[in-house]
Amino acid sequence: MKFLYLLIFVCPLFLSCKHKTENKSQDPEPTYNDLESGLLPAVIVGDSILQNHTISEAMETYNVPGVSLALFKDGDIVWTSQYGTIAKDSAQPITSTTKFQAASISKAITALGVLKLVETYNLDLDTDINTYLKSWKAESEFTESKKVTIRQLLNHTSGATVQGFHGYSNVGITPSLLDIVNGKGNSAKVEISTVPGTQFSYSGGGYAILQMLVQDVTGNDFESYFQEVVFSPLKMTHSTFNQFPKDNIALGHDDSGKMHPEGHLIFPELSAAGLWTTPTDLAKFSIAIANSYKGKPNSFISQDLATQMLTVTKVWGLGVGVRGEGDTAFFFHAGGNPGSYKSILINHYNKNTGIAVMTNAKQGNTLNDDILRSFSALFENSVFEPTYITPYELSEKETDALVGKYQLEEEDNYFLDVYSTDSNRIVLYDLNDGMKVTFVPVSKTEFIDVDNGGKSSFTIDSITNKVVKMNYGEGYVFKKVDE
Repeated sequence: MKFLYLLIFVCPLFLSCKHKTENKSQDPEPTYNDLESGLLPAVIVGDSILQNHTISEAMETYNVPGVSLALFKDGDIVWTSQYGTIAKDSAQPITSTTKFQAASISKAITALGVLKLVETYNLDLDTDINTYLKSWKAESEFTESKKVTIRQLLNHTSGATVQGFHGYSNVGITPSLLDIVNGKGNSAKVEISTVPGTQFSYSGGGYAILQMLVQDVTGNDFESYFQEVVFSPLKMTHSTFNQFPKDNIALGHDDSGKMHPEGHLIFPELSAAGLWTTPTDLAKFSIAIANSYKGKPNSFISQDLATQMLTVTKVWGLGVGVRGEGDTAFFFHAGGNPGSYKSILINHYNKNTGIAVMTNAKQGNTLNDDILRSFSALFENSVFEPTYITPYELSEKETDALVGKYQLEEEDNYFLDVYSTDSNRIVLYDLNDGMKVTFVPVSKTEFIDVDNGGKSSFTIDSITNKVVKMNYGEGYVFKKVDE
């Protein structure tokens, strides 16, 4: 279920978790080995004894066949490590050059390439995008007073629709980018649905427009432009927007640990989801942004553009999320697709210190979170820390009030069952696909997901004193219904 997938991921066993490590640092090796052996849980309940676990143990728990990571510090890649195999039943190990699908991290790469385009061709971030587009126009009733701009497309405030893309079979014929934007693929037509610049709405469709921008301005195809202008200069030697890399690629696995029937999907929406790369190359990309931000000699883009890239408008920077202040400030992007691959990139850009992690399974998100908590502990930052909670002991009456069936508002056929356990837990059970999420109460109406720290709450009618609604995750509301 798409709602439960926001917070949990479930998976099976695989045969081995052998790993290869490359230590490029002058620091003692155990310093970085602590990262792989010091994974922390999302939630620590009460006086529970804290038990760290290893990456290999977490891979087995989440049934993630392969993991690759790169750690960088002060602008240098100091440590890389790889674990497992390219597929569950394969003997081929993940190596430092094994490519993964980066999914939405493609948008961050695209953003840097677009900023380089702006710099090279003297484009204006705040001019009507239609000034530069030849093959398609961003027009609707909402663009009469305000026009769509490059800046808005980069920071998801353009009003462009289509949040994400579904992928296509790698053995069939795929539609052209123009057909996709016009709704002739397996996704809706990309439209401008709000006044540009007025609100944040994450949009893969907006990045498809940027893909057309690159091609219309340069007269070159998107893949070739990035190979020549981004990957080669940054020495990202194992990165490509070619949807059919020739060798050494990790294959995707679903949440049960089963390999995708075709190994992977393809994404002609290259700018939004089509990148194949490695954590090492993502680290190089990330370091280049921070170096540009600091105005170092021979930086990839100007300090001014890099500063704009890391300036938040509404919610997002230009192609990346940005959080924190001073030494704790960091930019980031995550990626995940139906294939299924999950990745994360984070950089404390004032220190140019961060981590890139890539996995080849749907539950890789949960593993990535565990690794980020270990990274945060190792470098004593607050990017990702466990949630410490004091459980609330529900009375029998309070428990009975919560238990029952809940319907997603505005959806007639989407239901969750809520039931209790003997250990003071509440379980959300998806009646559509059998997925479950377990929550610990912190009050009689507020609950924390024991697996990832996600929050859920219940609304009690002040007159009847009965539970009437459940607020789940980020904005999903379920109303309690009669059995």
